[in-house]
Amino acid sequence: MIKKIIDIFKKPTLKVVENNSAKDLEKELILSKIQALEEKHQELINAQNKQLSDEDYTLTEKQRIFALSLVEKLNRNYILGIDSSKLTVKDLNRLVAYSKYRNKGALVNLEKKGVLIRK
Repeated sequence: MIKKIIDIFKKPTLKVVENNSAKDLEKELILSKIQALEEKHQELINAQNKQLSDEDYTLTEKQRIFALSLVEKLNRNYILGIDSSKLTVKDLNRLVAYSKYRNKGALVNLEKKGVLIRK
């Protein structure tokens, strides 16, 4: 009777070992597929970020004229450091933020970027 019990315990362990090796292979296969998908996902995210940073946010003619008028109001302390055709929407928003709220941080950011130069 003891031999039967021992045999019963031995047989499932052999099957478990075989099943474990098959399961390990399946797990490795699944993990490798997941890693490949994660890499593809990361590449897509990087590509989208690159596109967002490379997008051209140049101003229309009216916006450019408005930005130049805002820079003229700063004529006492600042001059335009770049060509007016290279101004972006972000630069215009910063100029508007200064003219509307007197936010000096906006001018500092424009100065760091090289859009404005202190006289």
